[in-house]
Amino acid sequence: MDIFLLIIIVIIGFIYLSGRISNLEEQLRVFRSQEDLRDLEGKTRPQVVKESSPVVPQESAIPEKMPVYTQQAPRFFSSANTPKTEGSPAQIQQTNDSQLEFKLGSKLATGVGAVAVIVGMGFFLQYAIENNLINESARVILGFIVGAVLMGVGEFARQKYPQYGPVLSGTGLGVWYLSLYAAFNLYHFVTQPVAFVGMIFVTACGIALALRYNSLPLAVFAQLGGFLTPFMLSGGSNSPHTLFGYIAILDIGVLVVARWKSWKLLSVESFIGTALVYALWFSQYYTSAQYAVAQGYATLFFAIFLLVSLVHFFVRHEQTDESDFALLVINSALYYGASYAILNPLFHDWMGLFTVAFALLYFSLALIIKEQSESGSKLRLFLWSIGIILLIIAVPIQFEKYWITIAWAALGFALAALDFKLNSRTVRFFSYAVFVLTFFRVIIFDSMFLVSPTPDGLVWANTRMFTFYFVFIFLSGAIALLWHRRDDLEDDEKTTALPLLMFADYAATLWVLSAQIHDFHKEFWYPILWSVCAAAGGFVSLYVQSKFLRVAVYLTFIASAIHLLVFESDLDPKLYTPIFNERAFAFFAVILAIAGFAWALRKYKEVLEDDERQIVIPVSFLAANFLTLWMISREVIDIFKTANIRNMALSVVWTFYAIILLGAGIIRKSSVARLSAIFLLGIVVFKVFLFDTSNLDTFYRFVSFITLGVILLLTGYLYNRFKDRITEFIRGE
Repeated sequence: MDIFLLIIIVIIGFIYLSGRISNLEEQLRVFRSQEDLRDLEGKTRPQVVKESSPVVPQESAIPEKMPVYTQQAPRFFSSANTPKTEGSPAQIQQTNDSQLEFKLGSKLATGVGAVAVIVGMGFFLQYAIENNLINESARVILGFIVGAVLMGVGEFARQKYPQYGPVLSGTGLGVWYLSLYAAFNLYHFVTQPVAFVGMIFVTACGIALALRYNSLPLAVFAQLGGFLTPFMLSGGSNSPHTLFGYIAILDIGVLVVARWKSWKLLSVESFIGTALVYALWFSQYYTSAQYAVAQGYATLFFAIFLLVSLVHFFVRHEQTDESDFALLVINSALYYGASYAILNPLFHDWMGLFTVAFALLYFSLALIIKEQSESGSKLRLFLWSIGIILLIIAVPIQFEKYWITIAWAALGFALAALDFKLNSRTVRFFSYAVFVLTFFRVIIFDSMFLVSPTPDGLVWANTRMFTFYFVFIFLSGAIALLWHRRDDLEDDEKTTALPLLMFADYAATLWVLSAQIHDFHKEFWYPILWSVCAAAGGFVSLYVQSKFLRVAVYLTFIASAIHLLVFESDLDPKLYTPIFNERAFAFFAVILAIAGFAWALRKYKEVLEDDERQIVIPVSFLAANFLTLWMISREVIDIFKTANIRNMALSVVWTFYAIILLGAGIIRKSSVARLSAIFLLGIVVFKVFLFDTSNLDTFYRFVSFITLGVILLLTGYLYNRFKDRITEFIRGE
């Protein structure tokens, strides 16, 4: 009874779907006919002449096969889809009433009648069984006769009533399905193979009638009955060859239909039915001993629907749409998922090669497509995309640990190189995506675990650094390729994607090398590493004119300076060596890097934006001099243990540094240097007059004041001696 109710529901869905598709077909006919009318009017419109000499169009001007629209309204203006009518409200209401009457009198009546026939047959069988009116064989034969009569009437009616005939034929098919089900499952007249053959025959008749009537709903109904057959005729045994052979016949029929008809709904229905049948069998009966059977039929079904999704383009030369793309993706995903579930437990080491071979299939299909139309380009890029995704998946399946990162980086570079030939935004997008995966794997996995040095003690030749070397080479190579072809990139790629790749390369370098220092070196190497990387990144950012990368460089220099001041200023007195110590080395490296970058900023300042020229260049100069003065001051403090000598030495050193800075400002025509020198002299004056006077002995006061006085007098002399030049510098700046 459940199957009986299911068939009733299917019939109702068939009728509803038939009406919807018929409406769409009628609307399409209206549209095309209106286009033909407009074209015909444009070709046959008579020329405008004077009234005194009217010209009658000659018969030759009228096409021989021109339809005569004055005698009878064409079929596409039937009341089923009457176009909008202009007129009085009463006329419009009359038209609407006629349309409603037609729908109630034809479509609704036909649909309800078809359902009533099926229900009546079911009740007839029930009544015949309960009262033994006719024997079992007669019931089945009578069902076949009624079905044949309905299909015969449908064939006769379709010529005059094209929407009525397919419904009757579909009803007859339903009666045949029900009769076969009763013959096998209720009365056991036929064996399962015979019932299968009968169901195949009924389905084939349905598809043939659908092609004859050009009726997609009838084809959908027939195919649905075909896929319900395994459930209606199931004997509870595991017979994969019989089951999948039958399903393959149905799918091949869909492939044949796709050659002649653009019935994509039929393809989707068959794909869903095949996937459900296969999934149910796999969940109930599959064992590892049946891997060859399961994989073989999965491959067969995949190949059939791959051809179905491509036949419209290659054979019918139709444009591919979302349904074709969806079928390509879902078919590939389900096949790969089934293959992984079947093969991975048995042949894990070969799964990576299997995935690569699967990707090569799509690459081959993409290369076959030579058509330069928009549809061909989309399909080609879609096939490339599926192949690339499969390659990305193949990497973690085939490799382990750091080899995954290296393989992804190599794939990203290969895609960037492939773009030289294809010039495809899609290919570049996948290259970006692969490098994003690579970046996060480097940051999260490959650099966070302690990696011991190699047996010979080479800490910079361990697996982490081995991975980083390859990632850096491939990522830098891809950036160079894309930069070389930057004119071919889209605007968003120039402003976002390419700078982000540069930042990823820069950030990964900082992160991995910092992890090396954390594991194997002292902390004073942190600011040295950061400042050197920042200087290198700064030169690159100026060359490629990337503000995004320069901002990362500025932040790195700030981090280096803060680390120096907070963590590297103090040294262990027991291990202290004047000047030649870790602190001086770290400060000197950072100062040199900042000074070199400040020089590059001044040299290529036309690349900078206004805010950078006004802020970053002066701040870089001040930072380098501040760190230099800080380092010298810390050395003075650690060298001189006596407070009087230490304070006096600081005053003297600051004063001499100020005069050197002032001289450099005059020579280099730098107002920032000159003003910095004056500000530093002010600090020295404040220190000498307020602090040194109260805390130093008389001799040290004498030295501080004399030194300060001489320097200030020299400063005043220089400003007076070179007054004109300094004024000229100021005006020039």
